[in-house]
Amino acid sequence: MNSILSIDDDGIIRTIVEEAFDYERQDKILIQIRATDTLQVSPEDSLNTAFAQLTINVLDVNDETPVIRMVLELLLKNVYRYIDI
Repeated sequence: MNSILSIDDDGIIRTIVEEAFDYERQDKILIQIRATDTLQVSPEDSLNTAFAQLTINVLDVNDETPVIRMVLELLLKNVYRYIDI
């Protein structure tokens, strides 16, 4: 399974890849977490399992360079106006 998160033994959740979340693609991430203990005194003992849902609200940050096309077009029109062709 391809995962973008890891959980260490202390329960700290980290992203594995850079820029794992992107607000423009998805503003909320829901993750199902399963924890299972490994303490078995005898082979007949069943392992305890618990589930929890983690919700990550992704914030919108200015991560893309703004492009101002209108100013560039006006500048080019003014440049061409002063060039004799």
